[in-house]
Amino acid sequence: MAFWWVNHKQTRDLEVRGGYLWSPFRNANGAFNQTYENMTLVRPGDLVFSYADGQIGAIGQVTEAASASPKPTEFGKAGDAWANEGWLVSAYFTPVPKPLRPTEHVATIGPLLPARHSPIRSNGYSNPSCYLASISNALGHRLLHLLGIEATPLLASRYRVQDPQHDASYC
Repeated sequence: MAFWWVNHKQTRDLEVRGGYLWSPFRNANGAFNQTYENMTLVRPGDLVFSYADGQIGAIGQVTEAASASPKPTEFGKAGDAWANEGWLVSAYFTPVPKPLRPTEHVATIGPLLPARHSPIRSNGYSNPSCYLASISNALGHRLLHLLGIEATPLLASRYRVQDPQHDASYC
């Protein structure tokens, strides 16, 4: 299991309710973007911290790896600047018990942030050029602890994922 951090910005509610992450393949100018390419690296069972409006408000468990997909129509004007094709990752999201504001925990999470392609800056505020960031196991577990979710068995009981090919699968 790997840990990821998604900066949803204006599409958070649509993605969380819809059970997916979506990004274009490349930046609007056609340039490579590692945080979009990260969509191809997630695997079923991975955990994704959902960040928007200054807080982590949900955790998702990836249920299907990335596939090429049209931009979701529900994005409407929020997606006007993006290409019409991109990556879609299916995930089951659930709200966290109490949202976490990274700005209030910079001293403990700051040293664990990735050196490149970090989802937030060292001051705890969002990195607007980052969509999906790979984060270390140490940071993932620290965030779970700060959110009041301390162990994998607890995650399994709270974050159950229904899988049509199995009765149920767990984190």
